[in-house]
Amino acid sequence: MNDVGRLLLESAEGSFLQVGVFVGAMLLFFGYLNYRAAGGVIDAIRRHKRFQVLIGAALGTSPGCGGAIFVMPLYLRGTVTYGTVIATLIATMGDSSFVIISKMPRQAVYIHLISLVVGILAGYAIDAFGIGARLVRPTQATTPAGRRSSAGRWPHLGHSAGDSIGEALHPDGHEVPGTLGYEITHRGYGLYWLVCAVGFVLGVILLTQQDVSRWLGFDLNRVVGLAGLALSVIWLVAGRHGLADDTHAEFEEKVASLKETFIHDAHETAFVTFWVFVAYAAYELFMHFTQLDLQALVAQAGVLPVVATACIGLIPGCGPQIIIVTLYTEGVIPFSALVAHTLSQDGDALFPIIAMSPRVALWLTITTTVPALLVGLVFYAVGM
Repeated sequence: MNDVGRLLLESAEGSFLQVGVFVGAMLLFFGYLNYRAAGGVIDAIRRHKRFQVLIGAALGTSPGCGGAIFVMPLYLRGTVTYGTVIATLIATMGDSSFVIISKMPRQAVYIHLISLVVGILAGYAIDAFGIGARLVRPTQATTPAGRRSSAGRWPHLGHSAGDSIGEALHPDGHEVPGTLGYEITHRGYGLYWLVCAVGFVLGVILLTQQDVSRWLGFDLNRVVGLAGLALSVIWLVAGRHGLADDTHAEFEEKVASLKETFIHDAHETAFVTFWVFVAYAAYELFMHFTQLDLQALVAQAGVLPVVATACIGLIPGCGPQIIIVTLYTEGVIPFSALVAHTLSQDGDALFPIIAMSPRVALWLTITTTVPALLVGLVFYAVGM
């Protein structure tokens, strides 16, 4: 039990100081960019029809789920093509992109470039052959008689207030002021970012191989790491997050208000930190109790890891995807399996489609899995 406790404490510290704090810093940077540029990007998609696939793939490649999320309503309205939304979904890594960027920057560049190129090629090929052209009718996005949007506090992206898309994307409106979860996240986000700031300094010091604990006489890394993970769990419970993180409604809030950007980026940092902890703890406990060489087992499994990770990519949401990418950063799965998984998974971007049309969502996720398997098998064949 002492060993189990030690492994859990080390996993908690590592998930926050080695990944979570750097994810938080990147989220604030990209959150500010989204705040400044979201409206202009949507206008560009509408104006430049022939470049929609390129723009969609570029949005999907941007770290996090936000870029891909706001393309989805545009597809439901008939503004962008089926090839565009496929290019976007293939290119996106969701929140798992932050994990590989913070742990393996060079490999992150490779996987994002592969996702971008495959997304663009697949998108243009699909549009050229007319695949999925009639899957969604723009009339699905009309405003039902007598219905009003339940979400009117923020500007809408990709849809209009009161239309059927808005009703699906905001079924219960935004967070309700006065609830305990709302008060925790909207009043306590400064505390969360303060702990992240201290953790970021400690994380940078760790990268230099220096030991702060020796200077201070107590294990500050352990204290801050545990505090960061504990606050992350509290934020997840308060924000009611599970496998998924960002919703379309939350993304609209983020690009409308810098305060909401800080609040929801705290949610997202907490989400990534928790799921990295799950991956670290599961891996360490598995190795402790089984004494098996997991890397050797995966290496002996042949092509199965490629197929398995592509299939896991069918699961909507970012939680399982963060676990798979973390396993790659720990050297458990090969690059070919990472490629297959990255191209297959859709992050949180699929949820707006699920809300409107589960049948369309199924077709989209199957369509992205086909090139994911093919490209993953190619990388496996060349020994990667």
